[in-house]
Amino acid sequence: MIYQLEILNPEVQALLDSLAKMNLIKIQRLEAPENTEDILRRLRAQSAEEELSEADILREVETVRAERYARSNKGNH
Repeated sequence: MIYQLEILNPEVQALLDSLAKMNLIKIQRLEAPENTEDILRRLRAQSAEEELSEADILREVETVRAERYARSNKGNH
């Protein structure tokens, strides 16, 4: 069985550690999940590093337009 515990009293940690030393329980620490603010901060930092030039944007727009044009003309032949 697996349980997730939130330790409210620090003294309980010592009790759990002693139970683990006796091989009665296994303790596996989990990383705290990211909150929304942390996720946004990380994504903004990534996007700042990967700034696109105007030429990059225009090249991407032209590529997408060409693909759409090719798909729309496929049905006309």
